[in-house]
Amino acid sequence: MGKLSSMKFNLDNCTFIDQVRIKKRIAKLSRLDSEVARTAEVEGIKTRISEAESRYLERCAVSPHIGFPENLPVAEKAAEIAKLIAANQVVVVAGETGSGKTTQLPKICLEAG
Repeated sequence: MGKLSSMKFNLDNCTFIDQVRIKKRIAKLSRLDSEVARTAEVEGIKTRISEAESRYLERCAVSPHIGFPENLPVAEKAAEIAKLIAANQVVVVAGETGSGKTTQLPKICLEAG
């Protein structure tokens, strides 16, 4: 059992939903009675992680390029807005009609992660 408790599973290259599902399976490992069952479950988890990473990388490969028109004021401040979004729970953006708030803010959020 000590070997399993010290095992680390890297889920960085998995989608959030895959991370949640895999973490549930990992949590169940300690409740399994037999070493054979635990070993089989670890192999199943490794397979699931591999499949999840493949899906994640495929999804990343086909994601569209995010570009910002230079003539929109919001786009000019995209890096600053992304930094604020990453650092704060709430960000209020005010600007003139036609400044790109509605069209560019979703793209800034996507780019910021």
